[in-house]
Amino acid sequence: MDSLSPMPAYLTESEAEGGGVPAPEQIEIKVPKNKVDLRNTIKNVRKKSRARIQLIPLEE
Repeated sequence: MDSLSPMPAYLTESEAEGGGVPAPEQIEIKVPKNKVDLRNTIKNVRKKSRARIQLIPLEE
């Protein structure tokens, strides 16, 4: 049985594991309440980028 060589120092453990499906990228952007009602802009961004956009109201 061949022995395994050590993992290079520049790789993290998660990078060395490989396999699996990466998680989708998520970006959180805080928007002032007076700008949240810009529905047409939001719809256009969704349509052009094919991104899922979820608006969560912030408590003030």
